[in-house]
Amino acid sequence: MISKDCYEAMGRLCSRLKLELIYCASFPLAVRKLQATPFDVVIFDQDLPHQNWGAAVGVLAQTSPESSIILLSTRRHPEVWNEVIRNGGHDMLEKPISEEGAESSIALAMARAEVNRIRQRIAK
Repeated sequence: MISKDCYEAMGRLCSRLKLELIYCASFPLAVRKLQATPFDVVIFDQDLPHQNWGAAVGVLAQTSPESSIILLSTRRHPEVWNEVIRNGGHDMLEKPISEEGAESSIALAMARAEVNRIRQRIAK
């Protein structure tokens, strides 16, 4: 879930990386989609109205432990990053989105998701 001001930049980035991008209009819809189909990377925008981002990151991480959860934020401070990690997230992307910087973060998140899937299979 990302705010409308990030749609275009995220769309261009995913198009260039040949990744499928799925937007969700609400947090409950995002959780339902994630329950039905795990995604490698889930990006949640800290600035969405009426949503506690810390709780949202925690719910997303619990819903799909194999996914890499990334917080999109204008405030890239160590205390925010620590809160992301405490809530089960993996990384942060800074707004406005820099396609070059975001590319490496998303690639790392995808690799992490693959490792998480392998761990899940081994644990079974």
